[in-house]
Amino acid sequence: MDRLYKGNRFVGPAIIIGGRRWFVDNLGYVNIVRSPDDLVYGLVYEISLKNEDDMDISEGFPDLYTKETMRIELEVKGKKSLEQGLVYFDPKNLAEGKPTPEYIKLMNTALKDAVPRGIPQWYVDEYIHKFIPAE
Repeated sequence: MDRLYKGNRFVGPAIIIGGRRWFVDNLGYVNIVRSPDDLVYGLVYEISLKNEDDMDISEGFPDLYTKETMRIELEVKGKKSLEQGLVYFDPKNLAEGKPTPEYIKLMNTALKDAVPRGIPQWYVDEYIHKFIPAE
């Protein structure tokens, strides 16, 4: 996020409430799907309206991805709270697929921020590296 959109403020790591699973879909992009036995970690940023408009374009909203405000458990300085977070996902392409080499590189760049900012290594190993090989 920091590398793609300037001026955002990192808030903290979070888990989407309500059972979801992270995967790469049949189009080769990251997606989430309802899955009661799984969870999705992510990094929460405070973003500007301009950056949200730019994200809408890069995420293919509303044609490819949709966006929804979801309940999240946010952790800031060791304290957890229930909040609302904006999440992009594709409700139509739910089959698992393979990412392109370019997308793997992009995701590995993003992962350089993820673990130091609070995404557990076990989560990266179990969910993300299933689809995105480590560089």
